[in-house]
Amino acid sequence: MLRIFHLSSSPDSSHHSSAASNEDLHAQQLEEELRSTAFNEYEHELRSSQAMESRLLIPQITTKKKQWSCKVCVIEKLNTRESKSKPGTLYKPITLQDEAGNKVQGMTYQNDIELLDERLIVSNALVSRANQFFNVPDEMYRFVWSINRKTLIQAVDNDDQLDLQPSSDMDTKPFGQLYDYKSKRQAINIIGVVISKLPREFIVTNRTGQQKANDFVIVDEELKPIIFTMWGNFTVCQGVEIDKELRSGDYPVVLGRRITVTPYQGISLSTRTDSGVEVNPFGKRADALKEWAKTNSLVIERLIVEKAHNNAGSEMASPLDQQISPISYLKKSFEQSKGVWVKSKITLIDNGNLTYYIGCNNCDKKINCNDEGIKFQCMFCGHGNAVSIKRTRAD
Repeated sequence: MLRIFHLSSSPDSSHHSSAASNEDLHAQQLEEELRSTAFNEYEHELRSSQAMESRLLIPQITTKKKQWSCKVCVIEKLNTRESKSKPGTLYKPITLQDEAGNKVQGMTYQNDIELLDERLIVSNALVSRANQFFNVPDEMYRFVWSINRKTLIQAVDNDDQLDLQPSSDMDTKPFGQLYDYKSKRQAINIIGVVISKLPREFIVTNRTGQQKANDFVIVDEELKPIIFTMWGNFTVCQGVEIDKELRSGDYPVVLGRRITVTPYQGISLSTRTDSGVEVNPFGKRADALKEWAKTNSLVIERLIVEKAHNNAGSEMASPLDQQISPISYLKKSFEQSKGVWVKSKITLIDNGNLTYYIGCNNCDKKINCNDEGIKFQCMFCGHGNAVSIKRTRAD
């Protein structure tokens, strides 16, 4: 750079010299800023180039890999939970999927929980090995990513998009197959239309005390309604959302991930601690169910009035497709711990020795009451309009 200084012996020479010095200093600062900007741009391009070169797929990222980046989309966000080992610590499990369809369990904590958008590039998150009891979305990749504010997270460019898989188009079990999973404790995915909410608000047991519980009736095109019980946080998150839609006259579609089939009320569905529940998911399957519910509202109303969900045990089992055994075979089946179908008529004969108790018509729990037909609020299930009725055990 050529610098020209004008020297003068006039009284203002010191002023001009000072001004020139300031201009020179400003020029130097400007030059340094330009150099710094150019260097930063070069460094950014270099890092971006290196990041592109080191961009990996999920299976390539382990605890030994320190510098990496991966383009992913968030395909599932579970409810925020409180740590049992560290009370007061909140965390939110998320599932990430890369360009090849590989999946990984991610964890966000405390104030970082709502940081993530749907599509992003994650770099250098903390990778740890999942213990043997930890559920992961892919058993071939038993690692967990911990993502916080120190994790480098970049938005995905418009020309570098990663398509989200429609959540409702995932592998779900049709209702006709649910009986095959009864009491197996095997997690499955289900999707259906919620048509009603039952009165139970909580359950009280000697082991766990009072737990929040909501029972919803769901159904699909097979017209075999079944109870879907949501526990804990699901009642105050998805449960409230579903109830609001039902009150407005709509039948919401619900997608349940990692749901268990239980023997409650013959057969029913239940959330687990690692379950995911999505209300009105997007995808062709959800859209088809939504349209089906609109065009079959009269059929749905009939199912509600008839309380068809009470027959879920026999309807789901499809006894017409099962072998019917004679009563004489029951003893042998009990010895083999094998279930069989028997067609019979049951009659209770009251010869004076028949014992019964007065209980809630909703949860069957015994109450201190001697008369039937008494309306009360059940403290076992939260039913505000319960009715006392006789309950008898047939041995």
